Amino acid sequence: MNLSKVLIFLLFSAQASGATVVKCVDSKGQVTFAQHRCPAATEKDSMISVESQRPSGAGPAVKIAEPRPAQENTSVRRSYNHCGNLTQVDIAWATAHGKIQVGMTGEDVRDIWGTPTQINHTASGQQWVYPIDDYRNRYLYVDNQGCFTYWN
Repeated sequence: MNLSKVLIFLLFSAQASGATVVKCVDSKGQVTFAQHRCPAATEKDSMISVESQRPSGAGPAVKIAEPRPAQENTSVRRSYNHCGNLTQVDIAWATAHGKIQVGMTGEDVRDIWGTPTQINHTASGQQWVYPIDDYRNRYLYVDNQGCFTYWN
């Protein structure tokens, strides 16, 4: 391993208060570094003092960010939308598999199946028409709140 890479690693991994690193060399000239003493079959070559210092010209320490206040535990297992008990995990699975489920939003359905070929307006919402083949259609019903409620 390149000696300069090892030294750079040790410089950045040393504790903020400083550390001493021992350079050890075995009989074949292989160099290793240790934090306290050299391993067996090696001899101490030198000691390197490593201190973490502020860059030159730097002023007093500056707080980079404030920790976020504790928030209510959010979970993807919570209900995803106002339409039902489906979660983000349920929606993601259905989307990945090209499947729709009652309780999705109309937007979720469009994301999966695309725009219906026809939309019929009813008193309770809309009827979306998706062709199955040349002779048959699939009818999806989306209520006035934008929720996919059933299909036939």
